[in-house]
Amino acid sequence: MAITLSLRQELIGNLARWIFSPLAGTVYSEWKKVLKKYGNTIPPRYWPRTAFTTTMSLMNTALAHWEQKKYRSDLESIEVKSPIFIIGHHRSGTTHLWRLLTNDKRFVYPTVTETLFPETLLTFKNIAHKLASWFSPDERPQDKVKHSADSPLGEEWGLCSSTFLSTHMSRYFPEFRDHFKYMLSLKDASSNQRTKWKKALYKFAQKLLYRSDPDATILFKAPTNTAKIQLLLEVFPDAQFIHIYRNPYRVYQSTMKMERKSLPYCCYQSKNLQGLEDYVIWRYKKMYHTFLKDKALIPEGNLTQLAYEDLVQNRVAAIEKIYHDLGLESFSEIKPGLLEYIESIADYETNNYPSLPNAKKRKIADAWGHCFDAFGYATKLYPLQHEEVKNTAVS
Repeated sequence: MAITLSLRQELIGNLARWIFSPLAGTVYSEWKKVLKKYGNTIPPRYWPRTAFTTTMSLMNTALAHWEQKKYRSDLESIEVKSPIFIIGHHRSGTTHLWRLLTNDKRFVYPTVTETLFPETLLTFKNIAHKLASWFSPDERPQDKVKHSADSPLGEEWGLCSSTFLSTHMSRYFPEFRDHFKYMLSLKDASSNQRTKWKKALYKFAQKLLYRSDPDATILFKAPTNTAKIQLLLEVFPDAQFIHIYRNPYRVYQSTMKMERKSLPYCCYQSKNLQGLEDYVIWRYKKMYHTFLKDKALIPEGNLTQLAYEDLVQNRVAAIEKIYHDLGLESFSEIKPGLLEYIESIADYETNNYPSLPNAKKRKIADAWGHCFDAFGYATKLYPLQHEEVKNTAVS
């Protein structure tokens, strides 16, 4: 049995690395545009993944047409009311915070299955769930967090499949990272592109509510939304935001690991780590330059902020503060389930990282200095042996 299980895991791992793609849910009309632009840069070793994605896109096209025809009137009657967006740079604790909050059963959130198949999640869900279960690793490669087809997954992956207007494209085609930079905020995108993205988000939200409860609150999570405040408020003027931030040095180390680990599961080109560090530094700087400018657009009372270090020091207190700040009701009702979940992850160990060389710290501090200042972290050059506990309030 152990050998069989081991062989199965190895097979699934190879399929995930060489054949399956998070773009499995796209439709052919969109995928064809990508192939036209980048297809001739895909080397033979990635042709199996390309063929799989193409085959899936053709099937999705037929199912999406059927789904649209069958559910159009029902979906059009659903009004999406004030979602809550968890924001913050990659590796700042957004997923941990999200999983804590999803213990409140009043929230609706996208799962791995639904996010991977955004165009067909109402008609293809059972088969899609089996596919996602087969190809999804039991743990996330970057941090060993438990992972399954029913786990929450950021909507950005689905929006990328629907619109290809996402910086996730830099993972699929890493040789062209710079081509996708404007997709971080979409401020420099065309009017048609911005409209396309907004419609895709709203349609996805309608489907999530249709399959659950039309009056529920959707809890979204996507780090890239940190740079899309203006765009999100154009879709949902009363949206609420939970911003989590972390020591930038730790974010840098963890993000670099994430990018290296995730590329094999996404790319249609050689992993191309050249320039990755500069890209990561640019993305963080651009993301927070945009956020710190645009957060003033958020209506008063609709934004709460917390440090990752405060969250892990006292999870219950941090979640209770979020409920208080956003005016969410009945924290006492969800507290027992929250405590049970916290107990279930008590043995989880976070990644350990060696101390960054001082030269690297200087490079990061020079680029991200405005964030060290904004979030109350020191840029001093000392070994980080553990996460610092922060008590500084952020305005």
